[in-house]
Amino acid sequence: SFLQRRGAFRSGGDRVLLDEMMASAARMKRMLMDILDICLADTGKLQPRFDNVSLGDLARAAAKEMQPLGAVHDIGVVADCELDDDVAYVDSELVRRVITNLIDNGIKFAPEGTDVTTRLWGDADTARITVTNQGAPRGTAPARSANDRASRGLGLAFCELAVGLHGGKLAFDSPPTGGAVVSVTLPRRPG
Repeated sequence: SFLQRRGAFRSGGDRVLLDEMMASAARMKRMLMDILDICLADTGKLQPRFDNVSLGDLARAAAKEMQPLGAVHDIGVVADCELDDDVAYVDSELVRRVITNLIDNGIKFAPEGTDVTTRLWGDADTARITVTNQGAPRGTAPARSANDRASRGLGLAFCELAVGLHGGKLAFDSPPTGGAVVSVTLPRRPG
């Protein structure tokens, strides 16, 4: 950033403050983009731009983007995306933002000193992306209405919309041992 290049933040405390400001600004930008895209989708004007894309590259880029926010909260952000054939016909920007939103949610609910991990696997027809954290055990998260967009939060509402535009599915699991697993299943090719 401009302030970093100018050397305005020299001490460790200043650096932490700058990291927190940068992470907050990035989160705000993501929220505004989500609001705009939800409004476009509600009016039928959101048109995905499909292309053959490496999902592993998207997941690694999303993880890299979210590492500073994770570091502010002492949360590791890991991308485990070693899949030989990871190409799918998707809108790269929408899918990257889905992954980024899911990592952001993972960080919000992960205990300090743990990781949020993005994994990728699939078969010839579908690709599956999971984002996992080690947050609160089942039953400790507030209940949400399945039919109320606002109760899911802006990020998850955007994720459901974007995944749906791809003909995919979004699923949530909360293992009894704790944590959360959010899975995105996408067709590799248009249906």
